[in-house]
Amino acid sequence: MPLRYLLYVAKEYQKIIRDESLYAESRVKIPTPHFVIFYNGSRPIGDRTILKLSDAYQIPSVSPDLELKATLLNINLGHNRHLAEACQTLWEYMLYVDKVRTYTQTMTLNYAVERAVNECIREGILSEFLSTWKAEAIAVSIFEYDTKRDLELIRKTERKYMRSELREEVKKEVKEELRPQLIAELRPQLTEELRPQLTEELRQEFQTEARAFAIIEVYHKLKASDKEISKSLQEILNISGQQAEEYIKNAL
Repeated sequence: MPLRYLLYVAKEYQKIIRDESLYAESRVKIPTPHFVIFYNGSRPIGDRTILKLSDAYQIPSVSPDLELKATLLNINLGHNRHLAEACQTLWEYMLYVDKVRTYTQTMTLNYAVERAVNECIREGILSEFLSTWKAEAIAVSIFEYDTKRDLELIRKTERKYMRSELREEVKKEVKEELRPQLIAELRPQLTEELRPQLTEELRQEFQTEARAFAIIEVYHKLKASDKEISKSLQEILNISGQQAEEYIKNAL
C-alpha cells in the first residue's frame, strides 16, 4: 500500500505544480500529505498499524532517504471505537459490514448481502443511502466480497505452489546436510553385509589369477608366443583378450 500511495501522490503533485517552475529560486510549496487506510478485512490485526515504504526495500535501512508512512486503522467492530463515535456514518458502515460477514457464514453471498441491506434499512443503519442506492449497494458489495474470495483462493494456490517448491529446496538442503552423517552410519552395516559376497568374489578372482599365472608359466617353458598364450587363457579361463594380456604382463 505505501508504494501505491507513493505513485499516486507523485501524480497528484504533478497536477498541482503543473503551472509552477521547479527551476525558479523560490521554493514551490506543496500540500502536506497524510496517508490513512481503513481496514475492514477478516484477518486479525491490531487497532493501529504503521506501514512503511522502506519495509519493501531490498536492502533494509535504518534511516532511508525516501520514506512514506501510512496508518492502517482497523474499523471492524470492537476496534477503534473512538472513530465510530466521532463519525456516525463510519459506525453504521462497520455495522453493515459485520452483518454481511456474519450472514455469509450460513448462506450464499447474494442472500447474505440482500438480507444485510434490508435489515440495515429497517434498523436505520445507512438507511437513506441504502434506500436510494439499494441495487447498486448490493451489486458493489457482492462484487467486493467475490473479489476478496478470489484473491484468497489465489493466495491459497500460491501458498500451495510455493510450499511445494520450498519443500524440494529444503529436501535438497537436508539431504546434503545429512549425507555425511548417514554415510558414516551406514558404512559399517553395509561393510558387514557385503563382506561375505566380496570375499567370495575376491576368492574366485584370485583363483582365476593363480590359474592364469600357472598356465602362462607352462606356456613360457614351451616357448609359446604371447599371442598363443593369450588365446589359450581366453579359451581355458573364459576371459577377455584384454584380461589375458593383463595377466601376461603381470606374470613377466
